[in-house]
Amino acid sequence: MVKEKHYTFSKEGNSEKARNKKKILNGSINNETLPSYMLVGNEKKDELIRQINNLKKKITNDYLRENIIKNTIDLLDNSIEDIYLKNKYVDEINNYCNNQDLDKLNIKRILNSYNIDRKKIDKVVDSVNLQIEFAKQSISNIDEIIKYVENNDVSLGSRDIINEKILSIPVDKEYGNTNNIIFDKDIINVIKNWDKLIIDEVNREYHKVNYITISTTMIDKLLNEYNKIEDNYNNHRYNKSYYERELTKIKDQVTYLKTLKNKNSVQKEIEDLRRELYIKSKDKYDILYNDEVFLDINKKCDGLLDKVNQRVIDIKNNDNRKNNQKTKEERNYDQYLKNILLRFEDLSKARELILSNQDSLNNLEDIFIYVNGIYKEFIMGVNQEFNFEKNKYKTELIKLYNDINRLVAINNKKQFIFIDHINFKMDDLLDAVIFKKRELDKINVNKKIIDNSILVDEKLEKIKIRYLENNNKKLIKKNNKDV
Repeated sequence: MVKEKHYTFSKEGNSEKARNKKKILNGSINNETLPSYMLVGNEKKDELIRQINNLKKKITNDYLRENIIKNTIDLLDNSIEDIYLKNKYVDEINNYCNNQDLDKLNIKRILNSYNIDRKKIDKVVDSVNLQIEFAKQSISNIDEIIKYVENNDVSLGSRDIINEKILSIPVDKEYGNTNNIIFDKDIINVIKNWDKLIIDEVNREYHKVNYITISTTMIDKLLNEYNKIEDNYNNHRYNKSYYERELTKIKDQVTYLKTLKNKNSVQKEIEDLRRELYIKSKDKYDILYNDEVFLDINKKCDGLLDKVNQRVIDIKNNDNRKNNQKTKEERNYDQYLKNILLRFEDLSKARELILSNQDSLNNLEDIFIYVNGIYKEFIMGVNQEFNFEKNKYKTELIKLYNDINRLVAINNKKQFIFIDHINFKMDDLLDAVIFKKRELDKINVNKKIIDNSILVDEKLEKIKIRYLENNNKKLIKKNNKDV
């Protein structure tokens, strides 16, 4: 007779037993690490560290020193006129910056030995010190990332994040705009979270971490991402480069999962997983037996890229059709806008020429030589091309007006007011020049003959006939005239 066994159950006991049973059925429920094939090998890890170290060198050697040297040389260019001295100082700055550690770099010390405005020096020094601090902070953060990579397993997902967020971003001349974010050590948290989130999601959904459950989870994410991109496309939210960038990311991740499947260790795992009904029931993309899902996602991405490219072509063709169908009024309006831009170019060029003509004259001892000179310059004209001929003549008139007005002001012991633009009506400008020339003629008490004076009068008359008295000939057509 078999002696009957008696058991006492508590709620806790039943619950614990159920949990243990679940563990036996489903394997390890609380997987906290990724499989070894999801981690980069030692060789790849060393290469990653080398790349990050190269980035540190690039920040200090290729960019920071170059930027400091440029800022300092700009200061020398704006402060020192002597070419010999300037070249000497530039060589000194180059040698000093290229051979000095960042920690010991003191640009103020070397600049103080030059004869330069102290305020300008302080401004450059402040800028240089800010750049150095910026670089130090970025380098410190990069050191934290290197330390983390050296002391922890790095997943393939983490490697991709480092490549995308750090190594693929160029260190360019716009230092300070983005580098404080790019090289933020918080990237470590992003790396940790990628690993943790993928494991948590797999555990929550499938209770086992293996190639099939990881791949299925990642494919779900990729398809969700694709659907968002497609929705953005359907709603015309972004430009072509966005779709190319985001769809290429998806294709790269799909290729990575497919390539991973061909590894011997993964193939062996798949063979074992085919014997598990639990995993078979969770293999909704049939990854155990074929690569159809990878091909399907790539086809989706390629199809959407084709649509994006076709839309760009259609937009260009449509724009061309619209351009060909523009009305006469639209073409005239386009020409009007173009003329405004051309006029502004002329105004800028005229101002430069006028400002370059500010010779001082403190007495009238050589008035006749001086007057003949300014008259000759007016007769020869401005030796530069203008978009509109009228603006060229206006520039010549203003230069002549300033020169004559300077002489009249000195003679009358009055303040001389310099005009630095051509934004006057042609008739007002001609009247002002003719009036000032008559005033200057009165100063010539000995009535000495100024040879070029008659030639100046003749040119003034030609300008007057061309622009004021011959309007009925419309030498400048309406759609091309100055605005």
